[in-house]
Amino acid sequence: MPARIIFALIATALGLAAQPRAYEIQPTEGSRFELLVYKTGFMKGKVHNFLFPRYKATLTYDAQAPERSQVRLSIETAPVQLTDTWLSAKDFQKVQDFARKDMLNAERYPSMTFDSSSMSAYLRVDGPAGEFEVKGTLTIRNVGKPATIRVKLDPRPDGTLRFSGETKIKLTDYGLKPPSAALGTIGTKDEMDVKFVLIALPSKTS
Repeated sequence: MPARIIFALIATALGLAAQPRAYEIQPTEGSRFELLVYKTGFMKGKVHNFLFPRYKATLTYDAQAPERSQVRLSIETAPVQLTDTWLSAKDFQKVQDFARKDMLNAERYPSMTFDSSSMSAYLRVDGPAGEFEVKGTLTIRNVGKPATIRVKLDPRPDGTLRFSGETKIKLTDYGLKPPSAALGTIGTKDEMDVKFVLIALPSKTS
């Protein structure tokens, strides 16, 4: 076989291998998306933990160059669930209702979104696995702000991708009322944590 044909076949094979793949992200076993709001003052050490059970995302992932990957994530706000165990039943309901109706105003703003703009390797190990900084726009209550998220990527033998990560955001940046207002007290840090574990499945259309 002529060398030029061999080179052409190799180039074609490499080109196919380098093609980015489409993935879908939805709630599944082992996944989690949560928001942690920290107390201060006499309630220092207490944390309001809010889970968001409904979300979806589309991911374009390039295994040969993860830096070229892109993701768009949408999280529904109305189903937010408070998981605190340190509140009384009465206060628990107050904070739960406040988070949905006042802090997130879910009726008016039914979703939060994150659109990536760049992805850079922070620590690479074993090929595509490693840690990355994903930059993009996080939008809450129709307010979009730049956000940088530290993400750990773990490709799994079954073809799925496991992403875990976190970032810090400020309530005041998005006009969010602190849930402490529901209790008639003060003492909530302006900075809160967003943490997640997401499982990406190959798209059926890819």
